[in-house]
Amino acid sequence: MLGTKITTVSLLLCATLGAQTVWLPLQVGNTWIYRTSDAGASASYTVRVDRTATFDERTYYSVVTEGQTTGLISATPLSPSDTVPVPAVSPLWLRNAEDGRIMMWDEQTSSERLYLDTAAEPGATSESSVDLCSPTSTVVSRAAEYSGPIGQFKCVLHIRYGPGTCADAGVETDYFLPWIGLVSRTTQTIAGSRRYDLVYARLGVTVISAPELSFSLSLDRSTYTANLMPPIVPENAIPQVNARITLRNTTPDPLTFDFSNGQVYELVLWNDHGNVVWRYSDGRAFTHDFHSITVSKGERTWNETIRLAAMDAAGGMGPLPAGRYVLECWLTSTEGRTFTASAPLTLNHVQ
Repeated sequence: MLGTKITTVSLLLCATLGAQTVWLPLQVGNTWIYRTSDAGASASYTVRVDRTATFDERTYYSVVTEGQTTGLISATPLSPSDTVPVPAVSPLWLRNAEDGRIMMWDEQTSSERLYLDTAAEPGATSESSVDLCSPTSTVVSRAAEYSGPIGQFKCVLHIRYGPGTCADAGVETDYFLPWIGLVSRTTQTIAGSRRYDLVYARLGVTVISAPELSFSLSLDRSTYTANLMPPIVPENAIPQVNARITLRNTTPDPLTFDFSNGQVYELVLWNDHGNVVWRYSDGRAFTHDFHSITVSKGERTWNETIRLAAMDAAGGMGPLPAGRYVLECWLTSTEGRTFTASAPLTLNHVQ
């Protein structure tokens, strides 16, 4: 289990943390997925390192955020509800400095500046480029404790960000685990504080395998429950499925996929009668641009949140009928359905 591996590593290295500690491992192919359990919030987003470049004779790593409005790049919400999905943004060029700080290359000024002072002593406040709405950072503790979806850990770096001029926006706190990266982030939105936690990571030091090619679909659980006991709370009455699609290629041969439009994958939910009750592409608009995706060594992941909802007799939305379902996915490349995966799930009603 990933949490067990990380816990062991964290405890062994706790006493040796110093200036050379890496709080954000930058290696091409590294991937982190974050999710919030807050009701009504954007479900998840992905951060990945996809390539390197040299600026001013230094190597920087391209860090991109996909899926939602909150990431290692600006966490400023794009709408009052902070639920608008966004495509991959311009890369954030980062490197780990020799003194332990995280530096960034500013393409607008063609110069380096401080991204986050992860080497500061507790109580020290520094300038920060993590978020436009949070211009300063303060190290609260270098030995904090953290508990989340991936486990419980000690020797965690706890950082608090100072407020800027933005109203109801900005990063509040971050928790970093040594050699693993960001494990939790709390942001401020018009709806209040919102916490995102690490739920999956693919890191060079934590994944070891022979060369292989795989395509998989992962769900956050096997059984979902619609709580229909009065008084009915809408967010409890319609369960949500957090699904992750993963294409993993550790073979020496890169894979290239061509797509005739902006849709990369399809998801379909079947009931136990063989009928489609939900389709990802229904009601969605995709660009008509032809594009390609190449996957060399590493993973590409996509995340979707699926509401197990259906229209009731009164014209409102309610949960799907209790029963067994199968979620199926495939890539929509021009080569056809060469990569497919499925996972079963059960929906129960509590009345």
